[in-house]
Amino acid sequence: MDMKKVAIIIIGIALVSSQTFAIDLLGVYRQGLISDPTFQAANAKWLSDREQIAISYAGLLPHFDISGNYNYALINGPKINIGSDNNIDLTRGSYHSKTESYALTLQQPLFNYQAWAQLKSSKAFVKSAAATFAATAQDLIYRTTSAYLNVLQASDVLRYTQAEKLATASQLQQTKERYKVGLAVITEVYQAQARYDLIVSQKISDKNNLAIAIEKLREITGKYYKSFAKLSKKLPLISPQPDSISRWAKVAQRQNYNLLAARYQLETALENIKFESASRYPVLNAAGSYGQQYTNNFQGINHDTTTDTTMLNLSLDFPLIQGGGVSAKTKQAEYEYQGAVSTLEKTKRGVISGTRQAYLGVMSGISEVKANKQAVISAKSSLQATQESYKVGTSTMIDVLQELSNLYESEKNYSTSQYNYLIETLTLKQAAGTLSISDIQIINSWLQANNPTISKPILKYKTPLKINRNTIPTKTRTQKTNSKKNLRKIRATTVSEKYLLKINPKHYTIQLMAAHNNNTIINFMNTHKPPLKTHCFQTYHKNKKQYILITGDYSTLRRAYTALQKLPAKIKILHPWIRNYATIHKEIKLGLHQS
Repeated sequence: MDMKKVAIIIIGIALVSSQTFAIDLLGVYRQGLISDPTFQAANAKWLSDREQIAISYAGLLPHFDISGNYNYALINGPKINIGSDNNIDLTRGSYHSKTESYALTLQQPLFNYQAWAQLKSSKAFVKSAAATFAATAQDLIYRTTSAYLNVLQASDVLRYTQAEKLATASQLQQTKERYKVGLAVITEVYQAQARYDLIVSQKISDKNNLAIAIEKLREITGKYYKSFAKLSKKLPLISPQPDSISRWAKVAQRQNYNLLAARYQLETALENIKFESASRYPVLNAAGSYGQQYTNNFQGINHDTTTDTTMLNLSLDFPLIQGGGVSAKTKQAEYEYQGAVSTLEKTKRGVISGTRQAYLGVMSGISEVKANKQAVISAKSSLQATQESYKVGTSTMIDVLQELSNLYESEKNYSTSQYNYLIETLTLKQAAGTLSISDIQIINSWLQANNPTISKPILKYKTPLKINRNTIPTKTRTQKTNSKKNLRKIRATTVSEKYLLKINPKHYTIQLMAAHNNNTIINFMNTHKPPLKTHCFQTYHKNKKQYILITGDYSTLRRAYTALQKLPAKIKILHPWIRNYATIHKEIKLGLHQS
């Protein structure tokens, strides 16, 4: 592995760590660098693993030793006495003996193949450790950003639930007022009350989800934050570059750090085979030493003796038979190498598959954001239409509450899809090995600096239907007659519309085209002859009649996206797009009531 890449990551970490703290994504990430125990443990392991090279070099470099010895003895035994006449008398008694010595030894390996094999294995091991640490650094970026975005997502869901609660409470109060003056039945009050109670329960659940998301972020940073910079309303939807799934897979095969670590682990296993096999090779060492020994008062004769010793030698160690241990360890290393080969292949396949899935996830995420944005627009129109229908008696209170619920659900789905798109983008870059601090800085630039407190709701859609009790007219025969006339204006449902209304509203379809004239749809069908079964329904857009042509019934957004990609090129020119059947049902009902 190129050690410069690891150096760039570490330098980037240092640069980020030196910046001023702020409660946004970048500030949370800086805190994670300091406080995340997973990253700190990985950093300590990397610092430990890289010392393996220095340890292996020690087997090839000179060894210099200094040794010393001091010995003092009190001996009881034969003693030599010298008389005045110089006669020697051997008697038994006690005497002292003192010996001092030191030695300097220098040893240099001349040939040690096993030590060289150990050094090569250590270098491969350190490269693998560096790649693993780089992968952990990228994982910190992914975990911190994902946790932060999950907090924002949970906060948005709670805000929309709170806003829906206020709007439903307003509807409940208005229904009660209408019931008091005879414009509503008690059933409508019960329906509004039931809906309000359901939202109160949902709010409790959403609060708990937000608290859990904040706790998960605190696991990384070790701190509790009360407010966060929120995502801007104008989130750019950027397609992956390069715009080729195969090219992303190739980049991942070159740069994914987990895959690089597996490759160096394979290289380490290969060098380990050589290391174990080298145990049967001879070892040749050269050594030189110098020593000095000093002795005093030996056997009672007071005299000093000094001895100097200088030595040069070559030593050869050639192990011939070691009980079969070398062969067994070599075979063991070979089996470990085979396991490393399989691990590398498994990792490679997983990286390629994960990269391709992440690429599809980003592309699907872009389509989902666009579809959910359109769903919000459709939900607004449907709510307004249902409210107007309720005023004239063609819709019930349960219809209004359902449309109100659909609107806020569409808002939640739209918000969630944006965060999912960002997380899928991070997943793709992490799989390709290109995830870096710059990605955090880009996402951070999309956050608003002046963020609201997460506990405050934002009521974006206020329910009209405000009632002034002083201006409420009483029911007359004329009003009843007009209501019946309005009911008669609902046109008959076509066969296609009946079929479409039976489809699960959570499913998806593809809109091929829209036109204000039915002949345009017929000409399109005759000219292009779509290979799939199509359905046409009538609706209204800006008070103008409109005909919509759709195809397909897909249970998931991914299946709808796959089908969209398989459409013929002559149809793709018309820019078909994915829609939710819930919005299709609303537009069909809108077309029925306004006909």
